[in-house]
Amino acid sequence: MDTGFADLMGAMQEHGEGLFTAHAPEHWLQGRTLYGGLSAAFCFEAARRAHPDLPPLRSAQVSFIGPAGGAISLKVELLRRGRSAAFVGVDLIGEKGIATRCVFVFGAARPSAFDVDFHPRAPEVPAPEACEPFIKGDLGPSFISQFETKLAGGARPMERAETTEVR
Repeated sequence: MDTGFADLMGAMQEHGEGLFTAHAPEHWLQGRTLYGGLSAAFCFEAARRAHPDLPPLRSAQVSFIGPAGGAISLKVELLRRGRSAAFVGVDLIGEKGIATRCVFVFGAARPSAFDVDFHPRAPEVPAPEACEPFIKGDLGPSFISQFETKLAGGARPMERAETTEVR
């Protein structure tokens, strides 16, 4: 049986002093390594558990360095903490060494004289139940089976299409 995202995060164990261990099952792999989004999620979860009083996340730099799967460990380091911002580094380590390095910036809200809406409106799309699956058959990496994806518009990658838009 496949292990879901919430179960993976819940099973991560803390060993004190910013050290954590977790398991990255085969069905979450993208080729020979852990799906990048899950690698980043493990790092973020470790940062939040090591420092539960952090303000909201403001930015993240995620570097994928090498492969990881199976037993992984995570090391969290508070790089700097000021009055309104904290920088946290997290390394995800597999059996062959470092696989992912993250630097997260957490920051408190600050008043501003600017009020700009940078969020464009989402396009109109059909309801999910009216859309066909995005992935057909067993195509794609194994981790994709962990997501329910629908094609809401445009064409799938590798299909000949008039436009490159995919929804």
